[in-house]
Amino acid sequence: MNNLGFYFRTIRESKNISISSLADEYISKGMISKFEREESDISTTRFFHLLEKIKISPNEYFFLKNQYKSDDFEEILTTIQQCVLSGNTKKLVLLLDKENTAFTLHENKFHKLNCIMIKAVLKEISANQYQLDSEEIEFIIDYLFRCENWYHYEMILYANSMGALPIESIIAFSKNIPQKIMLMKNSGKMLEIGFNVILNTLGLCIKNNYKDAAHYFLSSLDNLTMPEVMLFEHTLLRLYKGAFLKKFAIDITEGDKLITDSLLVFQLTQCTELYDIFFNTVNEMLV
Repeated sequence: MNNLGFYFRTIRESKNISISSLADEYISKGMISKFEREESDISTTRFFHLLEKIKISPNEYFFLKNQYKSDDFEEILTTIQQCVLSGNTKKLVLLLDKENTAFTLHENKFHKLNCIMIKAVLKEISANQYQLDSEEIEFIIDYLFRCENWYHYEMILYANSMGALPIESIIAFSKNIPQKIMLMKNSGKMLEIGFNVILNTLGLCIKNNYKDAAHYFLSSLDNLTMPEVMLFEHTLLRLYKGAFLKKFAIDITEGDKLITDSLLVFQLTQCTELYDIFFNTVNEMLV
């Protein structure tokens, strides 16, 4: 039961709220008491009902339950981001070993998916020293295909792993993202992830000479309203549009201008790591 009841009681008592005051037509005093003693479970509906009654949001509850530590997955993402910017493959390998050990001990599929994601990132920043095998590729594709609705975990998993997946699978999955973005327009971080997934797909299509698919995703981005605050994404869109125009000889002069102007943004803002990353990325696309 993951100590849900124990931590609920801890929060309830810290707020000086009695069990009796929480009991109502939806949940009895006895049910709450057994839940807190870990003697029985309660439904998700009743659990969220109790959180509402003690005025604690689900995010606050799980933050407190995790003893004021950030979520394990968020820690993994933070480590990945730091390692990508610094090129620190050793730290990523340690993270991979940790998740492999967790999967061996618990046989939880999410540890395996995390391993696949980390290996995919390692592939991108270690000159292809790490490769996903066919079983790993099939596992993550099957998982993503079976998820009818993608939430934060699935979007992040896909965004970080797509560079190691077959380009045909990437195109098929990413064609559903514009529709998801329309549903995410009020969800902040998810919206940002959605735009970045399409941008990454556009970049991969250009790199792999999929002109028609690249045009599709470029048109999708033009048709979607990207919030003005997404300055990084706007810069990346201009950069990739320039690469598209130049690589496929649609308008080489305009393409060169867009590439130069976009890279200049990273220089002027002193984002040297990003400048180096995308300078190399564009050169790889244009080969």
